[in-house]
Amino acid sequence: MRCTYCMPAEGLPAIPRERLLSADELVRLVGIAVHRLGVCEVRFTGGEPLMRRDLEDIIEGCTRVAPHVPLAITSNAVGLEHRAQGLARAGLTRINISLDTVDRAHFAALTRRDRLDSVLAGIRAAKRHIGRVKVNAVLMRENLDGAADLLRWCLDEGVELRFIEEMPPPTPTRRGPASRWFRHRNYWMYWVRGSRSPKPGVRTRRLPPSDGSSTADRRRWASSRR
Repeated sequence: MRCTYCMPAEGLPAIPRERLLSADELVRLVGIAVHRLGVCEVRFTGGEPLMRRDLEDIIEGCTRVAPHVPLAITSNAVGLEHRAQGLARAGLTRINISLDTVDRAHFAALTRRDRLDSVLAGIRAAKRHIGRVKVNAVLMRENLDGAADLLRWCLDEGVELRFIEEMPPPTPTRRGPASRWFRHRNYWMYWVRGSRSPKPGVRTRRLPPSDGSSTADRRRWASSRR
């Protein structure tokens, strides 16, 4: 799907297959993260994890190398109804599913795809086979009117609903002010366009150029809360 708030209508360039990590490489990486770096939970996001035909093999391999670590994915649930049982059998323990509305017309407008039935069927299959299911809904002005209906549907289906804030990427091509504060974990970050000097005591992190301007034109300022 191509949600209006996170992807352009024409999509994104496909990554060549030879540049993707293989299932064995991903499993090895998870093993290193768990046993050497102390990672205590693994989540596959994306993109869309279900695009990997070998996702069941990846989950099974991770279960083998890290049997006591919870394994989760974040998905749009398209096609999940056909794979939920296999993923649960492979060792998947949690799943978060993106769903912003249960209104068919509104769903099609937001995602540019008429796949609501597939998503709802995927959520039900996940609840039946995987058990721990959360629905993530981006709360926007466009879908406020349908928030109560979405909550009612989740309550009826017995799945947890979490409303999350839309966090648009801070790029100069988006509408709005050229600078903004936004929260990321335990950091406050300030993005600004233009060449300015960081304030005292604030770390500077350079961002790669994405719009043709020089790297020096964009900085992310981050300071840990004390």
